[in-house]
Amino acid sequence: MAMYGQQMLDRLKSNKDTNGNELLLEKTRGTFTGSAIGLFIGLYIGYSRHYNLLMSAFIGAAIGGLVTRSFINDKK
Repeated sequence: MAMYGQQMLDRLKSNKDTNGNELLLEKTRGTFTGSAIGLFIGLYIGYSRHYNLLMSAFIGAAIGGLVTRSFINDKK
């Protein structure tokens, strides 16, 4: 547990030293990953329920991106 706390503190210190572009890039990568996960979950749900796969993939990606974006907070 102490190792995890130390890693968290090191990450916070490294985030203070980074500029805005790197934080924006990290945020965008996180949102892209969340959208990709949402896309595959949407495809699975659409396939299992015999819905339109294109629409279910789009809706899943949008929801995944929005949820991920809401969890990634701005660092001040």
